[in-house]
Amino acid sequence: MWELVVLISVGLLMIASVIKGYLAHDERMASLPQTSQNLSRDVAALREEVATLREEVKSLRETSSQYDLSLQQVLETVDHRVAAIEAQKRSGQPAASTTDEPHVNIGR
Repeated sequence: MWELVVLISVGLLMIASVIKGYLAHDERMASLPQTSQNLSRDVAALREEVATLREEVKSLRETSSQYDLSLQQVLETVDHRVAAIEAQKRSGQPAASTTDEPHVNIGR
């Protein structure tokens, strides 16, 4: 008699374990479509962010190119002025102004 009770108890425990596993599996399967929707929203958001970052990089490249051209122009002006000063020192005569920019004397 006790053997039958033990056997039925073990059988019920095994059945409960199988049912629990099936319910967990069913729950995971039910959450997959929602996870898929979340992933596709995340992918869309990432694509939008990447596009925004690409535009920002493009803008920064343009800005850096503008600064590069401006710096090149300043360097050429300085080079021209230095060449004029060196020519002035060699000849001992005052050099003509190399630009139309006003000269500012600092100090006395």
